[in-house]
Amino acid sequence: MLAFVGLILGLGLSLTLAFMALCLLLVPVFPTIDRWAAKRLHRQSRLLANYDWCDPMQPGAVELLLRRNRRA
Repeated sequence: MLAFVGLILGLGLSLTLAFMALCLLLVPVFPTIDRWAAKRLHRQSRLLANYDWCDPMQPGAVELLLRRNRRA
């Protein structure tokens, strides 16, 4: 019984350490992901900036929003 508890604790600790090591390896990748997301957001906001949001009946505005959000 004690060996079983030790096995469970050992596996939990080793998995935790492995996950922490993986996170540390991914740290250099995070700025790249941020740049990619910022570029995509900038492109999307530039497209949507062409529409007059005071006029909800402007043709295409709602359709463009729905299409862009479905793809994202």
